[in-house]
Amino acid sequence: KRQQLLKNLESSRLARESSRFKNYVAREKCIDFPSA
Repeated sequence: KRQQLLKNLESSRLARESSRFKNYVAREKCIDFPSA
């Protein structure tokens, strides 16, 4: 039971980090290439 909880926490944390990274990259692209 505890292992499942830890796995859920880990996967949700990774998902949050990856989505934040995608947002960061998208923002950088917008700044670098405003015409795109």
